[in-house]
Amino acid sequence: MGTVTVLGVASLVGVVFASSPLVIACMGAVGFFLIGLAGATVYWATCVRSRSIARFATLIGSSHALGVLAQIPLLEFTSNHLVEAVVLSASIIALGVINARIWPPRSALAEFSAQREQRKGKRLESSKFAGWRLDHMTPRTAVIVIFALVLLFSVLFNTLYTFIDIGSPWTSQYTNITPRVLMAVGGFAGGVLFDLHRARYLGIAMFWMMLLSVGAMLGVEAGGPYVVGEVVYFLGSGVFMTFYTAVFVWIAQFLRAPDLWCSMGRALNNVTAIAIGAPALLVINLTSP
Repeated sequence: MGTVTVLGVASLVGVVFASSPLVIACMGAVGFFLIGLAGATVYWATCVRSRSIARFATLIGSSHALGVLAQIPLLEFTSNHLVEAVVLSASIIALGVINARIWPPRSALAEFSAQREQRKGKRLESSKFAGWRLDHMTPRTAVIVIFALVLLFSVLFNTLYTFIDIGSPWTSQYTNITPRVLMAVGGFAGGVLFDLHRARYLGIAMFWMMLLSVGAMLGVEAGGPYVVGEVVYFLGSGVFMTFYTAVFVWIAQFLRAPDLWCSMGRALNNVTAIAIGAPALLVINLTSP
């Protein structure tokens, strides 16, 4: 974690002060890779401790919401690159320290492995998420269902984003306050809802998000206001982020390689965004929107 932290600060300094576009791009790529490592560390530590976390999805949703909201002051109230670099470097160092502190000790890892061996091949009756129509499935069947659902929802939300983003800069979601607030509200609300009655309402909540997203796409395509699609997209993105993070961190503890699977939700969503976004941008650039 010390090495990752030092490299993270170095990549940030390279992005802020380099003049060559190639250097900036390379340092940015290194920085994003290190952010992925840091996120995977948090997911893994959460997975190991998940049995002792009472409000599991609420923790994930509220963490996501606070992370999104914490970016607003940096975007709105700092215009000096040096100040931004100092603040972000301090944040990277703090993240490295926290990650080192929360890394599961050997005793916790040993207990986690023992519990996983005891549950091996069993169905999911005892799980806090078993109320989500998965209590009759084996872990292998459940992860296939979850993988398919996350893939389909990723396609849906990324397609909706291409609809609402044709007439506005794609960077707007990273610079405006309102989209961040909507994502934070959606993430937190989704976490609270998913924790009710052992995730009993998780399926119906995601079903309604699907209906709203499809309706928003049809409305925008029919000439309706883009703001409706944007509200549905950013609120739904918050709910969806909590969904794919929580379900993969949860199901990972039942699988053979939990340290791999606990980060699979984020990876699958990003891969889908590339697969949908790249050809969509190509079509938009070649033809009339």
